[in-house]
Amino acid sequence: MSPRDPTPESVFPVGLLLDGRPCLVVGGGKIATRKVRSLLEAGAAVTVVCAAEHYPASPRTGDPIDGIEAASAIDGVTVFCAGVGAGAEGGLVTAGGRVLNVTGQGATLAEARDRAYAGVAKISWPGLHHRNDIASSAAGE
Repeated sequence: MSPRDPTPESVFPVGLLLDGRPCLVVGGGKIATRKVRSLLEAGAAVTVVCAAEHYPASPRTGDPIDGIEAASAIDGVTVFCAGVGAGAEGGLVTAGGRVLNVTGQGATLAEARDRAYAGVAKISWPGLHHRNDIASSAAGE
């Protein structure tokens, strides 16, 4: 897996917890330790990439990001920061094309997908865009 590939965000939380180590997640500009559901509890994971405006050609940067903490508060949702930087006023801002990866975990693929998109719905910045069809056919939707 490439570090730029969103696939690890669906796999790493499971491996980190199964090894008995907590996963680091970012919420509201703070790094905190939080356990992520193990594969034994959550049989499926779905990751949705939230991208900056004009990605992939020339992503716009510097837009303030809101809602990471609210998304992370949803049961079974973990937000991974990718193209994120520190803003001049202390908050997080977009700093690349693939800005956030929102992973939902659940007992079924449909539940994991629903959780991922519930997390995405809490996040905002000008020009945010994402695909709406991730895992839809596999989840029977």
